[in-house]
Amino acid sequence: PAVIAQARKDGVADSVIEAAQKSPVYKLAMDWKLALPLHPEYRTLPMVWYVPPLSPIQNAAAEGHIGSDGVIPDVESLRIPVQYLANLLTAGDTAPVLLALKRLLAMRAYKRAEHVEG
Repeated sequence: PAVIAQARKDGVADSVIEAAQKSPVYKLAMDWKLALPLHPEYRTLPMVWYVPPLSPIQNAAAEGHIGSDGVIPDVESLRIPVQYLANLLTAGDTAPVLLALKRLLAMRAYKRAEHVEG
């Protein structure tokens, strides 16, 4: 409410405020904690949010390059190292990156079960 009031005071149109409230970015970043800002150590408000990438698993799993629990790979065995992603997105803190990746893998497993296993 305070942010909306300040935005109106600063002359931001109601249509822009409404569009911002309906934006999926807030849910991705704040509610679900999937999207992360780039370089938070600069103490600026991010204009761009990044969802950490998951490795493609079909070929890697078939060749035995990915450790897995069933069909979905373990977070630690993804092609892009977690520490590297943490250095890019969370100033080296791996906890938020691991949380996002685990949630993404859980969603991948759920959607796979929904479509493949019925």
